[in-house]
Amino acid sequence: MPTTNESLMNSAIRHAVLVERYANLQAGRVRNIIEGVIPELTSAIAQIEGFGLSPTAQRKALKIVNDLYGATMDDASSYLEPQLVDLAQAESAYQVKKFDDFIPIDVDLTRPSARTLNALVTSLPIDGKFYNEWFVKLGNDFTNASITQIRKGMTLGESTLELVHRVMGTADANFGDGIFKNQLRHAETFVRTAVNHTSNQARKESMDANPDVVKGYRFVATLDASTSVLCADLDGDFWDLNDPATQVPPIHPNCRSQLAPVVKSFKEMGLPFKEFPEGTRASLDGQVPARTTYPQWLKKQSLETQREVLGKTKAELFSRGLVKMDSFTNDKGIIYSLDTLLKREGILREDVFSLAG
Repeated sequence: MPTTNESLMNSAIRHAVLVERYANLQAGRVRNIIEGVIPELTSAIAQIEGFGLSPTAQRKALKIVNDLYGATMDDASSYLEPQLVDLAQAESAYQVKKFDDFIPIDVDLTRPSARTLNALVTSLPIDGKFYNEWFVKLGNDFTNASITQIRKGMTLGESTLELVHRVMGTADANFGDGIFKNQLRHAETFVRTAVNHTSNQARKESMDANPDVVKGYRFVATLDASTSVLCADLDGDFWDLNDPATQVPPIHPNCRSQLAPVVKSFKEMGLPFKEFPEGTRASLDGQVPARTTYPQWLKKQSLETQREVLGKTKAELFSRGLVKMDSFTNDKGIIYSLDTLLKREGILREDVFSLAG
């Protein structure tokens, strides 16, 4: 029977899969918003050809493109921020529920306030920049990359269609030869990173809010062929509660790592050890779980969980030992809404937004 801390770690690993799929959904929706600029951008590039090569003409062209991208990034930012705020509330509810599920005794648990959780999205840097700064950067990157290609094409005397292809790419290359698609990938990377940031910070706030129960954090990396060297090196590391040296994911763009809580033992909680049944005493041992690779973890899970991670067919083969999981990589084709994520964790939506005060 797993200990409380082993159960919390296993739950964190499984939950990381669900959060990643929610990130896929949000990345796709932000991508759709940004792609909405394509018709106006194409029209603007057609006008640019007639402006000429003078500095004044180029400044006018730059403003048109810059304004288009700026408005688009405002739309994307306005969409994503409330999604992340809702996610912060959901992740806090998840973490407190898991304490209640796995701690084998009755303890008083605290949820962070709604104000505290909401502020996580915009008040903490995400990979070095604040939320709003990221959308300014993304807009500037789209603008600069587009203008650079347009200037090159104009200098060479290229046609309107050729200028459009420089920015948007060609159908023959699935539009991968234009700068737009590459910049779009950068935007999707930010969204996935922001989701990981919000998830980890919200759950950490719930850990910090319960110092009578939680003694620290364990770094849990998704150990597979796609794991970064940084995360692999940190996997299994432990920090005391509120230790300023704690490495809170995301550690890098597209990070999939998680912080898992480590709860105290009976002795550390100041509880009378001998008054509880033997099984309960063994569960609440306060020990940090041992390191485990992702395939090792998945092998021990139910067929239902294996199907959730791998898909039905691969899970059947994996569970029967017919295939090895040499390279488990995230499936960006699978998306989860927030309601789906909550349902899979057994959390009622009304509980998410009613418990925080």
